[in-house]
Amino acid sequence: SSPLLSILGLSVLLSCIITVQNALLQAYGKPSLPLVSMLIGSATKIAMCYVMVGNPNINMYGIPIGTFVCDFCISAINFCFLAKHSPLTLKFSDILIKPYFCAVISCAAAFMIYDISQRFCDNNIIRTIGGIAAAAIIYALLLLLTRTLNKKEIDILLLKKNT
Repeated sequence: SSPLLSILGLSVLLSCIITVQNALLQAYGKPSLPLVSMLIGSATKIAMCYVMVGNPNINMYGIPIGTFVCDFCISAINFCFLAKHSPLTLKFSDILIKPYFCAVISCAAAFMIYDISQRFCDNNIIRTIGGIAAAAIIYALLLLLTRTLNKKEIDILLLKKNT
């Protein structure tokens, strides 16, 4: 069951994104659009699961793969809806690529720091906390260096008035 959960774990990120996208679409006065994307995604999942579970080579692995493809379809459709109906201009690089890049680099740093600290520290808890702390600091710095966060967003995060 571990490989099945590993595949299904990929859908967790998309589920989080879908939740935010649905809330935004509802806030923009388009509450029926998430239903459309979910119906299309569900139909995709049913079709994929039917085909893949029936294939003896794929079998039960078809269910989490179908779930991932379903969530990906829903997220992609919602992104198109948001691009069309949002009063804001959405840059794909600003909302997905830059944060993803920052996250990948910070995760790699966490693993490297965890491994390097093994040479001089035997306590797994301390090594884990050190890796996580380093990843958080590196992520914050990368958000600033890549200009993923701008001054106005930083002021909002620091609870200052909108300037």
